[in-house]
Amino acid sequence: MPEPEPAVLHADRWATIAAQTQTLAGNPHRTIKPRDSRPPAPDQGIATPHGGLELGPVLGEGGMGVVRLAVQVAMGREVAVKAVQPARRGPGPTRKLLQEAWTAGRLEHPNIVPVYDITADDDGHPLIVLKRIEGESWSSFIAAPERAQDLLSVVDVLEWHLQVLVQVCHAIHFAHDRRVVHLDLKPDNVMIGRHGEVYVVDWGIALALEDDGSGRLPLAADHDEILGTPHYMAPEMLEGDGRRLDERTDVYLLGAVVFEVLAGRPPHQGEGLMEVLHAVVMEEPALPASVPRELAEICRRAMARDPAHRYPGAQPLREALQAFLRHRDSGRLAQQAQERVDELAAVLAGEGSDRSRHELFAQARFGFEQALASWPGNDQARQGLGRATALVVRYELEHGDPQVAATLAAEAPQLPAELAARVDQAVQRRRAGLEQLVELRCDQDLRLGQRTRAFVIAVLGTLWTVLPAQEHFRAPRPASAAYLAYAAAPATSLVLVLALAIWARESLGRTRVNRVVVSAIALAMTGQLALTAGCALLSVDPVHTVVLMPLVWSMVAAMVALTVEPRLGPVAIVFGLGFFAAAAWPSWRFLIVAACDLTFTIIVLAVWWPERLRGPIAEPDHRS
Repeated sequence: MPEPEPAVLHADRWATIAAQTQTLAGNPHRTIKPRDSRPPAPDQGIATPHGGLELGPVLGEGGMGVVRLAVQVAMGREVAVKAVQPARRGPGPTRKLLQEAWTAGRLEHPNIVPVYDITADDDGHPLIVLKRIEGESWSSFIAAPERAQDLLSVVDVLEWHLQVLVQVCHAIHFAHDRRVVHLDLKPDNVMIGRHGEVYVVDWGIALALEDDGSGRLPLAADHDEILGTPHYMAPEMLEGDGRRLDERTDVYLLGAVVFEVLAGRPPHQGEGLMEVLHAVVMEEPALPASVPRELAEICRRAMARDPAHRYPGAQPLREALQAFLRHRDSGRLAQQAQERVDELAAVLAGEGSDRSRHELFAQARFGFEQALASWPGNDQARQGLGRATALVVRYELEHGDPQVAATLAAEAPQLPAELAARVDQAVQRRRAGLEQLVELRCDQDLRLGQRTRAFVIAVLGTLWTVLPAQEHFRAPRPASAAYLAYAAAPATSLVLVLALAIWARESLGRTRVNRVVVSAIALAMTGQLALTAGCALLSVDPVHTVVLMPLVWSMVAAMVALTVEPRLGPVAIVFGLGFFAAAAWPSWRFLIVAACDLTFTIIVLAVWWPERLRGPIAEPDHRS
């Protein structure tokens, strides 16, 4: 016969459940116990009546049992004695009481209440002698969290609850190792001692997964009824098929306890019993949004409807809870950092406070990094760091510095592909712009070709100083001869400039400064040559032609000073003054021109002398 699908009940099964609930207690918080009319086996003996017990007052009642305080005379200690309520006595309840005692007695564990003995009262009804626990149920601490703080000096209530659950998992794992499942795990069935001891109690509906041959423990495979507490019940507990019950059923119940610790209520709710049972199968309990993500995932996995998706046993669940406790500090740091990220997002959007985005991002990143250092597997911290980085990267791309965005992107643990592509594009654009700026800077760098430029100026300056001075002492020439001589000087200089430019083309053509200087000299020579030719055609007195030459040089020098080197401005002034001096004293024109050329040479060499231009030369860096 094929097994039914997990968490799926057909209409006929619901009809059966509805019929059975007519005979069940209507309180979804009370345990549904399977019926058992089998009498105790005759060979399962009970000790002599009372067994040295002095019975005292009733400590509590529930279901079919009553618990009384007693004194074990031989040991001189107080114990708890559990018996069937007089009104409920019969073969079935008696067997259930004995089975609970046999089950608990089989499980000797620090977190399971010890069974000291089984004896009988005067009428032969069994009495189960248990360790007396001075304390109260765990449910009272869940309902009133301040009790743990007041009675047990608990500081972190959630951590304390989870530590209690860890001890419960220890006990249940021990039971599973003995092939026993509890099937009624809930806060009411966990006792907290006066000193914080933890005990799992009430093994009344526990089932054995394997037959030990004693016949004392009911087998899960023989079970065919509803059992458990509806508020906490696992879906397979409604199926009436004991083969579906195993360690993972207890894991679900443990998950339901985790849910109650976190939500303050059991997971399955409803107006009546049938509505609660319907919720067991059909509804997905929702945890509060404030629950830490890792803990919520632990709870959801433990309470998976399909047993195959749950933790395989109590031990893996315990390990997950202990891991969460270790990770909790990391989670707190991540949560605090996430608050900074939310504030950062508001600031970047122009909302919220005026705190610096850099300060907020630094705080968020530090928090996430500390969280990851404490727990490398903290996905919340890793994702939060990625989100914070993405926020700042987007902002820097749109409003700030692409290089800052690139630096942050390089350090980010994860970045959306489209954002990473935008960063790459921005970096490429910035790199291209920087290369253009560096190339432009190199083009304006006076240090490049400085020695060649100084050599050219020195040669030409010497030539231009000597030739006019010689002409001053030469006998006057006829007009035609004078024009030829005046034209020969700039023509020769022009040829010399072109020759030097070709000879030193690598250095003189390397920068805009050098190109402008060479072009300016060539332009001045060409202008002087054109001036001479024009004056000859106009039959202007050669004296006047020489007087006009400093004016040409003044204009060219002014152009160079305005476009390349402001420090050459005095050269333009010198030539301008030379023009007026030559016009005022024409007879001294050649010496005035020679003096202007000498001053020009001195000023240029003083400004551009290599020793004055020392320092690193900018070169394009294509690696940036």
